[in-house]
Amino acid sequence: MGIARIFGAVGWFFRWWFGQLAGLVPAGLRRMLAARPDMFLLDMSGPEVLILRCGEDACQEVGRVPAAVDGGSGREDEGAVRRALKSAGAGRHGTALRLSGAQALRKSISLPLAAEGQLDSILYHQIEQLTPFQADEACFGYRVEGRNPRADRIDVEMTVVPRKFVDAALERVARWGLTPDVVDVRAGDATAVPAINLIAGHRAPRANPWPRITGALAVLALVLAVTALFIPVEKARTRADALLGQAAELRRASAKVVALRRERDALERGVRFLAARKGESRQILDALAELTGILPGDTWLYQISVDSPEVRIWGYSPSAASLIGKINDSPLFANPRFRSPVTRAAGEAKERFNISFDLSPRQTGKGP
Repeated sequence: MGIARIFGAVGWFFRWWFGQLAGLVPAGLRRMLAARPDMFLLDMSGPEVLILRCGEDACQEVGRVPAAVDGGSGREDEGAVRRALKSAGAGRHGTALRLSGAQALRKSISLPLAAEGQLDSILYHQIEQLTPFQADEACFGYRVEGRNPRADRIDVEMTVVPRKFVDAALERVARWGLTPDVVDVRAGDATAVPAINLIAGHRAPRANPWPRITGALAVLALVLAVTALFIPVEKARTRADALLGQAAELRRASAKVVALRRERDALERGVRFLAARKGESRQILDALAELTGILPGDTWLYQISVDSPEVRIWGYSPSAASLIGKINDSPLFANPRFRSPVTRAAGEAKERFNISFDLSPRQTGKGP
């Protein structure tokens, strides 16, 4: 429900309240308070448009515009109507329309006196029961004919006009630049002041708004309660999302740290491998240099293998057994031994040998 509806409901309440209070005011004082400025009435009930100026008790003709003055088209000369209205001074006052009584249906109704404050709504819902018209196809107005407080009754005359006639009349005067405040129906005396207003029934009247207001307030209270519950939950969800985002950032940072550690470990293994290879190369070179110095000139090697700390050599020598003592005397070698029996090939003067020995602890522990 919008703010406009709420203000409309408040306005309806005060109109009803002041209507009740008006019944307690003396008739003379009511007439004085109800005095209104002059109003111009356009009587469209006949072939001519009569322009009347209405006071408090009666209307007086101040001009007229003949019909079909523009060559038989059935429409008034809009310029002539405007000139007549301007000449009569209608622009400074309110405007009313009067339709033909032949277009209207009148019904007298007796209602409980308490219904007076809701006549718009009650009569609107009586249209289909009292007339051949559908409620949304008709406009209605009413006037109170009498009140009987003792019998707790009120007599009302309701006038119903098909909506299409009212719409056509409003469109007609709209071309003249007018927006009427009142639309009534001719009841006999052409100079009578308008007693009803069909514009009030041009739309379906509002029903009692208080149940809707109460319902709207209940819905608003429910929305506020849900909002009060939702806000902490939403804050907690937002906080949880922020923590999840921070956790994701930490996971990504942790993954980078793990990757860097793996890279560092790989580099360290590479350094150790290179250092080991360098140390092994140094051991091999030292072992070859030592063997070159201790082996006799008539001994030669055709294969050497280093698998630290073991060194293995294959070769030929006139006396293979003497090589064990020479190797054992070297400070770089230890534990020399034959890995296979010494053999002598037929027709050869040298023995074939396969000897292994260990690099001394001092040699194997030497840095690169």
